[in-house]
This record gives sequence, C-alpha cells and structure tokens, in this order.
Amino acid sequence: MESKYNQKAWEQETKLGRRLYIHNYGMTGTEFAGWELVKISVASHSPDGSEKVFMWKCKTGKGEELVQVRVIESSYWRNALQYHHDQLMHSMRPDIPRGKGKTAGIGDIQHVGQTPTKETTAMIFTRGNLQISVSSVGLNPVDVTPLAKALDNRLTKPPTKTEEKKMMASRQKPLKVKAKKKEMTALIDTLPEPTPKSGWTRVLAAEGEIRKEGDTLYIVDEQGGDREVEIINYKLE
Repeated sequence: MESKYNQKAWEQETKLGRRLYIHNYGMTGTEFAGWELVKISVASHSPDGSEKVFMWKCKTGKGEELVQVRVIESSYWRNALQYHHDQLMHSMRPDIPRGKGKTAGIGDIQHVGQTPTKETTAMIFTRGNLQISVSSVGLNPVDVTPLAKALDNRLTKPPTKTEEKKMMASRQKPLKVKAKKKEMTALIDTLPEPTPKSGWTRVLAAEGEIRKEGDTLYIVDEQGGDREVEIINYKLE
C-alpha cells in the first residue's frame, strides 16, 4: 500500500494546484443543480486550516439520496496531499484506485470508490490547498461524479457572468508583484479572519507556488521576476 500511494509522484503530477490558493471556502446551496444544502458544520479548526462538512439532499428523491461534501483547507498544496495520503492510509478499504475516464480530470489528484456496477459513490481529491471528499451517504446510493466535477469547476473556472452581474463574485485588479528567486514574496499581508458567513477567495498565480504562513499569503517562484496574480472574491449570502 505504501508504494501504491506515492505522495512524491503526486507532487510531480500537481500542476495547477501549485498556483492555486482557496481561502475560507464555503457553499451557498446553488452549487449543485437539483440538490438542496441542508446542513453545514465546522468539524475542526487549527492554525493550519479548517474542516467543513456540507450535507446535501436530492430535491427529487424521497430523502434517501444524501451526499456529504467534506473540505479540509490547509495552508499549502503539499499539506493537502498529506491529508489526502493520510485519509487513504486510514481507510478500511485497501488499494483505493485512481480516477479513470470521467473522474480522471477531477482535482489535482483523485481516488474513487465504486460499486460493483462501476458507479462512483465516493471520491476524494485535492485541488490546490484543499483536500475534498464527496460521498454518497444516503440509503439510496448515487453517483457523485457530477457533483465532484461541479465543485472542482467552481474552484478552477472563472465566475459566471450572472455571478458577476449580481455581485456574487468580484474580480480584484490583478496583483502585480516582483517575485524573489526561490524566496517567499508576500502577496497578501493579512488574510481576513474566516467566519461562517464571510465569503471565500480564490487566488491564482500564472507561475510559481502559493502558500500561507501565519496570516500572510506568499508566492514562491523558482525563477523570480514580475508575476501577475488573479484574485476573485465570492459572496456566501
């Protein structure tokens, strides 16, 4: 099992995730068409990050189709991979496979749990500094692939025109910095304190790696030079 879950290999596979940082991620209830967000809870909070759990119920079912989304927010993409590795190692099911076909492109790294009929009822993946699990937990199992894909798109794709028009998402003026070669260069001196109702922020660099230390967000660039960073703020209500 140790060789199968090769974290060093995952680091080489992670490309977009190195440049992406999500701060205080939250869900509004509009992310999954046909589903209702029925419960939100914060499972834990530590200096490195937090764990939030979102419970969803299918609107057209009889209450037996439930999906749980668990999001661990860490300070660094490598830490997200460590959380991912730990979850796999502590699973009672050995050798959980990587995603294939429709699930292969979800996240930076992904592993899936399937029924004998190849229906994906559980998926765990990393994207940037987040480690995410999407699991069917109701009496009637459902395929979670469309939900995991929608969530990943939410983290990586630009906001919709409707979101921007309704001021649910706002782009800041691109942040231009001169990154020091192989050193940490501050992007945001003090990140806002996370609260249950405050919005979330997506930070995406064209190059380099993004990480948080304390309340400060940094970029680390192997080559150094002028860099442009995109910052988008999303409202939760």
